[in-house]
Amino acid sequence: MKNLDGFLKKVDLEEALIQNIGDNKTSVFEEDKNFIVKLIEKNRYYKIEADGKISEFIFYEDKTPGDIGKDKDGNTLDGVEKPYEIWSIEDLVVFSNLTNGSGYKLENGEPVKISASDNFSGKKVILKQELNFKSDLSYINSKRTDLFDNNTEEAKDLKTLMTSGNGFIPIKNYRGSFDGENNEIKNIFIENNGSAALFVGGSISEIKNLGISGSVTGSGLAVAGIFADGSVSIIDNCYNKAEIIGNGTNTNWAAGIAVRTISKITNCYNTGNVTNKVYVSGQAGGINSQLGGNTIENCYNTGNISGKTYVGGIAGGHGNGRTNIKNSYNTGNISGSRCGGILGTNGNIIENCFNKGKISSSQYAGGIVGTNVSEIYNCFNTGEIKGVQCGRSMSNN
Repeated sequence: MKNLDGFLKKVDLEEALIQNIGDNKTSVFEEDKNFIVKLIEKNRYYKIEADGKISEFIFYEDKTPGDIGKDKDGNTLDGVEKPYEIWSIEDLVVFSNLTNGSGYKLENGEPVKISASDNFSGKKVILKQELNFKSDLSYINSKRTDLFDNNTEEAKDLKTLMTSGNGFIPIKNYRGSFDGENNEIKNIFIENNGSAALFVGGSISEIKNLGISGSVTGSGLAVAGIFADGSVSIIDNCYNKAEIIGNGTNTNWAAGIAVRTISKITNCYNTGNVTNKVYVSGQAGGINSQLGGNTIENCYNTGNISGKTYVGGIAGGHGNGRTNIKNSYNTGNISGSRCGGILGTNGNIIENCFNKGKISSSQYAGGIVGTNVSEIYNCFNTGEIKGVQCGRSMSNN
């Protein structure tokens, strides 16, 4: 099936399927460098990867895209006993539009102007399947132009809007709970002038079972993969693979999972690189930054973490209280000032943790904690430490 140039092309795949299976029997969707083939009559889906590997998977089509108050089959949901459901990119975009109070939602397939924001207080939202911003399969209609206020003939289609320019607009000031049901939002692209993450602001009771990949860039106060600039009671079983970049003159915090006030983060990991590169006091952490007085348990980081000051493989620190970190580890490289393999600063109890990442710090460096910690138990470091005022476990206690 490969062309003379060595690559499989969509048009060639479509022609071969028609010859072997018949006309109007299959649909082909592009997904990054791979293809998705749907057998229409049997409603079966197959992924064809660049190396020729073929695998079958389950995918559900959303019959009511852009209406999270209905399930994929059009049944009404109340957001409490029957949580709201996200089945498509259109659903996710409308969810964002509703919380931002801008753009359009869809009712019976028709766009309806949103006149006020909704924080969904006390409601539950569930991500029902994996979504990929670069895959046509995740959109019911990737060419639509009717979900935003710039709804003109010159408007870009939905897929282009989501993968270029400012990309996805963060879900804002949400006050409910969110369950990803162990699904990943792939290739998310956010470039925001303010704080940036999938969720920004609000007071969320719980975020769980969710993965993110792609890139998130922000110039506001806080930048992260999952949540930024507000409060969450607990974040559990989540991961970030996205590159996180804080590039504002006042971007104080950047982290892989979450930034600001999170009561507890458990069973989470980060593999994306995190960079907070402009603000003189810019902090960075693999899992969290500016937690302060709360707890991180059973987490790990493998991404490279860099910031201006207070940088840690698990947490940057420097909140209003001291952070507890347990049963966690870091293997990513850490760089900046006042750096620790696990925590940058302000630790309470650090227990059962280890670091294997390289620590490079212009001031105060520790394999476990950079500066200011109360107690360290059952921890070890094997990573190289370079900088001024360095210690095997901590410096400047």
